[in-house]
Amino acid sequence: MHLPTLVRHSATIAGMLSLLVAGSASATRFVRQEFTCPIGGEVFEASVLASTTTWGERPDGKPYGMLNGFPVVECPGNGFSIFKEEFTPEEIAILTPLIGSPSFQAMRESETPHYRVGWLMRTLGRPPAELANALLVASWESDGQPERKARYQREFVAATAKVPRSARDLWFGLNLRAANALRELRQFAEARNLLTEIQASGLWPKDEDQVEGARYLIDGLTLLIAEGNAYPEPTNLIPADIAVDRCSDQSAALSASEQIACASSPALAAKQNRLEYEQRQRDSDGEIGASSEADDADAEANQEAANAAADAAAAVMEVSTLRN
Repeated sequence: MHLPTLVRHSATIAGMLSLLVAGSASATRFVRQEFTCPIGGEVFEASVLASTTTWGERPDGKPYGMLNGFPVVECPGNGFSIFKEEFTPEEIAILTPLIGSPSFQAMRESETPHYRVGWLMRTLGRPPAELANALLVASWESDGQPERKARYQREFVAATAKVPRSARDLWFGLNLRAANALRELRQFAEARNLLTEIQASGLWPKDEDQVEGARYLIDGLTLLIAEGNAYPEPTNLIPADIAVDRCSDQSAALSASEQIACASSPALAAKQNRLEYEQRQRDSDGEIGASSEADDADAEANQEAANAAADAAAAVMEVSTLRN
């Protein structure tokens, strides 16, 4: 049984470092799959993400794409998150009473799906990198809820600090995301120190695209940290076509590095493309409106002609009646 319930490490960490410099794309597709709940035995069907479309990402690693989040397969009855292929009898014995507890059932309302996955992982003593990965994605699920997101980010930073250096690529990638989380939490000194540690670690990825993505992220974060900029989607670290909105927002308090990004050739080209697209939309709407008005005018003219013909016929009938 293939179960892509979590965003894999390669996607959130290593793979997404390359997305910073070159986006990827694939069709968004779900497949229906039958599951048997490991706790309780409930049989159910769920939609599983097979592929999706992305175009770049935020500094925290969340990709821009067709999905607002990454679904987790959960048993409908008890809410158990099926976050791996198989569970041992020992794990089931540990988790069964916890899943039925009031505290876990309350979390179904108060916490996000990946946070609940992290809670289960922590209970089972899963490796720190897996827990950190789940908490990172949980923070993505909390956009629009700043207090919960900050709580998740603090837990993510704490979990990442326990990832051993022997994990190499996972240590490197997770700590880059942790440095950004510290920046968003306005812990700028800690973020700066962590970036220094990362660069001196000797654990840089071997893939050239990932190295390029890492350098891009480090350079951008370094500028933002020096500026005291905690904004989650700064224009210097997101795709130009996404940055257009913030660059065009007169009320946005852009830092110096953001202003430079907004004045760059890619940003100006993206802004021009947006203006041309909006003009095409207006022209298209105008053509539709003009066509609709013409259709209305034709219909009105036809109705007037029909009314005139009816009046003429009535007049003829009246004259004929008088003669008779």
